[in-house]
Amino acid sequence: MCLRSFDGETPLLDCREIVLAGADSPTPEKAFEFGKEAMVALIVGSTRLGVGIDLKDNNLPRLNDAEMRNVGYSLDVEEIKNEKTAAQLRENGITEGTIHYVFDNGEITVFDRNKETLIVKSKIYDTDHKRTGFAVSTCTAEMLLDEVIAAYDLNVSLTDKQRLAFDLYHASQFESLSKVRFLTLMIAVESLLEYECQPAEVVKHVIFLINTTNSSSLRKEQKDSLINRLEWLVQESIAKTGRKLAKNRLYLRKYDNKKATDFFDSCYKIRSQIVHNGKADDEEAPSRLISELDRFVADLLLLGVRPNYQTRRTDAIMAQV
Repeated sequence: MCLRSFDGETPLLDCREIVLAGADSPTPEKAFEFGKEAMVALIVGSTRLGVGIDLKDNNLPRLNDAEMRNVGYSLDVEEIKNEKTAAQLRENGITEGTIHYVFDNGEITVFDRNKETLIVKSKIYDTDHKRTGFAVSTCTAEMLLDEVIAAYDLNVSLTDKQRLAFDLYHASQFESLSKVRFLTLMIAVESLLEYECQPAEVVKHVIFLINTTNSSSLRKEQKDSLINRLEWLVQESIAKTGRKLAKNRLYLRKYDNKKATDFFDSCYKIRSQIVHNGKADDEEAPSRLISELDRFVADLLLLGVRPNYQTRRTDAIMAQV
């Protein structure tokens, strides 16, 4: 596994978009599986460093299921129907040639190494078996690669909920408005939550209210709206469930000099103010807390992957205690 520029020549420190590439694989299927595992390692390993990853769409025509079962796939440039892709090719002076690849899901593409291949991204480049694009903010390429390889060796697999939370975390890194980034990080936490039912007596009372609403003379859309809200009352609140997750997963760790549970409570209060009022009561709070909220969310994500697997920042803080 290695990191390189798109053209293979530009120094990594001069690139904002670089490539994670691997060795040849004996079959397209194995190459694709490696690509999926490497992508998860990239997402998880970069989170250790607090580095945002923007996985690039290949902007190439998608293959359907039947085509994915074929040994290979090629498409003459002049046959490309996707206007965006065709325009990119024309801008780079390419009007003829053939794209050869085995299959593509938008994030991972498997190519035939033995055929000359034209690929459109921010530049035109020849390719190895598989590539995934991403943006690097503030760390060295060596640090990032070390963390990606370490994450790959953990053989990490992510549930759909975990992957969504990681994606939201990384999306937040590219958001310039503090309150929007703050909300995105809080949504990442909410996407991790597993809600439990309220006590039996509460559930029984809510069911009574639902039945009463159903038998009322309200219009159907009013009933549906009320019942939808009542059904949510059967489950624990977001605040209570989030506090429980912070307590169980983050334990003695502190954020902004507060216990994890207290820090979550503070952030959830600010989140509610922004959502309901358009801004926090203390308008400086999102900017002031964003760095610690970033670490809080990253630690939640990483500790859900493996015990004691947390951000490097938290490693350093706990080493001083």
